[in-house]
Amino acid sequence: MAELRSEEEKYHDFLFIDVEEEYLKLPQKTLAYFKAAHSLFDAEFYVKADDDIYLRPDRLAILLAKDRAHRQTYIGCMKKGPVITDPKMKWYESSGHLIGNEYFLHAYGPIYALSAEVVGALAATKNDSLRMFSNEGCYCWIMDAFHGRQS
Repeated sequence: MAELRSEEEKYHDFLFIDVEEEYLKLPQKTLAYFKAAHSLFDAEFYVKADDDIYLRPDRLAILLAKDRAHRQTYIGCMKKGPVITDPKMKWYESSGHLIGNEYFLHAYGPIYALSAEVVGALAATKNDSLRMFSNEGCYCWIMDAFHGRQS
């Protein structure tokens, strides 16, 4: 950590977020990232990308520069699928009864981008007023913010 802090002081290339590093805390960590990024940077889009993907910034810039009919934009690797309600299974969703049998269409972990309007809505929302679900694959709070609802 001392080396990372030293590099951050020199290059300002890290953002330290005070969130417990645990797989089941990924939705909280992602929300904390978007809130911190929104408070530090004035941007049209905020992007969350895993460190183990091959990112083409040139193609991402082209995608984000496109004109859109709506200012509330949510872009990513989209998927939907069954909600795992068996506690013995790896992707068990403890709040599965609130979702139903299938997750709605949503962007999942590897990369997604949110417009400033969506991130602004998230940043203005108190953490305890958002319903977080267990798996990284379902950041349900993002979709609710995108639709202008809190749940």
